[in-house]
Amino acid sequence: MDDIEQTFQSIFDDTKTDIYRYIAAKCRCIDDIDDIFQDTYMGVYVYLKGGGDIDDPSAFTKTVAKRTLIKYYNLVKRLKLLEQRLEPVDLRSDTHSELIDLVNELIMKKNKRVQRVFFMRNSLQLTFDEIAKELGIKTNTVQKIYYRTVEDIRRRLEKEELL
Repeated sequence: MDDIEQTFQSIFDDTKTDIYRYIAAKCRCIDDIDDIFQDTYMGVYVYLKGGGDIDDPSAFTKTVAKRTLIKYYNLVKRLKLLEQRLEPVDLRSDTHSELIDLVNELIMKKNKRVQRVFFMRNSLQLTFDEIAKELGIKTNTVQKIYYRTVEDIRRRLEKEELL
């Protein structure tokens, strides 16, 4: 491993959790989080390969993440992808993947704050306090959002006779 790759690996290891949380909190759509995360670190790597020097890896990576978010959402094609994600799903089979599809469909119809809370709680395994801190809202509000969403999902699954 050469010096640039070691530097990159060190930056990645030191910042990946905070940057992933930052992107999850700022993303307009939870499906975009992994793409933006990858693009962020590609930007850091390209900067290092170009001979750039990074004094504060955390601040630099966060700046790259901010710029990546802006570039990512300035693309018009994101609107078309969102429309495709919201197309109805056939629910007549009770397979595990269809339950996941239904839950995803229900979450995608919620507002962005609900999507973020649900994603951060279930995918990132963050506590309610951690989510509240990341999103800048009260812990009680995060709990209400999360439990109300879970109850909505449960009611829909019972209605579809999938529970």
